[in-house]
Amino acid sequence: MITLSDDMRANIAGVPALIVSGILVLGFDFDPLGSGATVAAPLALPFEVFNLFLVFWPLFALTYLLWTHAGLRDLDETELIVHSRWAMANRRRWWSKWFGMGGAVSWATMAAYFAFLLNIFLVTSDTDGNVVISAGLGIVNVIASWAVLVYSFALDFMRLDLSGGGSAEGRQIEFDMEDPREFGDYLTFSALSSTMTAALPGRAVTRKAWRLVRANVIVAFAFNSVVVATLVSMILSYVM
Repeated sequence: MITLSDDMRANIAGVPALIVSGILVLGFDFDPLGSGATVAAPLALPFEVFNLFLVFWPLFALTYLLWTHAGLRDLDETELIVHSRWAMANRRRWWSKWFGMGGAVSWATMAAYFAFLLNIFLVTSDTDGNVVISAGLGIVNVIASWAVLVYSFALDFMRLDLSGGGSAEGRQIEFDMEDPREFGDYLTFSALSSTMTAALPGRAVTRKAWRLVRANVIVAFAFNSVVVATLVSMILSYVM
């Protein structure tokens, strides 16, 4: 079971990702953008920063999400209830409110913001680097950001639903199946909600749950519309 908060896992996961990306970019001169890359004034930063981020973000997302998934996938419903109540109680502590990253909306917005800025840079830059590698890393970064979005809302859906103790009266999300809850159920619910499909495997039954679903759909719509659109523009600019 996961015994560290989301913020602590993110901080720890960022360390090896930063080390590996630093070694590749600064130590081995990994330069997919080319040293002559330029960018518009609002994002006028050294090209090394973007090279570092191109490598760091997917490594961080992979480490953090694998850790999260491995810690929750084999837990039964009772263990998930214990984790959810602990996570919700931990989030109410003063240091989490002041220094934490917040809930799913904060995480998803951060991921979308990073991916959007990265795509803007790639679209507006005049790169001398390897087009295939830089475009491929751009796609990987967008996929990583979308995965962070899905997992962030899956965690919040699970914790909201199970923090009431798992009783029928405390449920905030109802699923069509009658089997005991698993983390994968909430992950599927979040993934389908993030793609705005009508075939959701469950439904929100409280106002809190509806507000969370609404936030999921709005953030996912913005991500899918803006970030994916800029990604397509980036690919077309490289091809043509």
